[in-house]
Amino acid sequence: MQKRILKKQLAAFLMAAAVLTGTVAGQAAPIAEVSAAAKVSETKARNIAANDARVRTGELMALDSYEDTYNGRKIYHISFYIQKGNDASRNFTHYVYYVNRNTGAIEKKSSRDLTVIKPSQAIRKALDKADVSSSKVKNKDLDYGEDGEYLVYDIEFSVPVSASNITYDKNSDYYRLYLVDGTIDYEFTINAVTGKIIDWDSDDDFREYYY
Repeated sequence: MQKRILKKQLAAFLMAAAVLTGTVAGQAAPIAEVSAAAKVSETKARNIAANDARVRTGELMALDSYEDTYNGRKIYHISFYIQKGNDASRNFTHYVYYVNRNTGAIEKKSSRDLTVIKPSQAIRKALDKADVSSSKVKNKDLDYGEDGEYLVYDIEFSVPVSASNITYDKNSDYYRLYLVDGTIDYEFTINAVTGKIIDWDSDDDFREYYY
């Protein structure tokens, strides 16, 4: 009985060794991509994509990356834009890369050219929507961003607001003065290609005074 148990244990051991060395049925055992310790960082994956596109990471606009899967493999989905020409150019190229999170290999890549509207046109659309004059706008800021793989203009500005009202109170024989002072802060996200307003919001910051 003891000998049969030892033989079963030995057979099981030899079978496990055969699987690891790829000698079962003449097939090689699957090889893991890379151990967890060798996992490619997200920063490294971005550099891999930038190098393939032959640009410096500092030139990447609206850079966005996140973990995903592709054909059953773990990847980084990396998206960015490159402005073609000088800073005033409205011509861009949009790049998308799938970089393997274990090996650093580029699983898939694509690119497409596009032309954006002028920043001044985007600002005009925001002002029209807010129904304010450009002469009243303060702290105006515009930058490029990404929204669902679309290049967008992120626009922020403030509009100072002040008002006053004087009323006479017959009971106390006093005039009452009411003052309002503050700003309305606006934020807009506008599709840089179509000019469509994707989202916008406003926030009031008022101070009220009674005298």
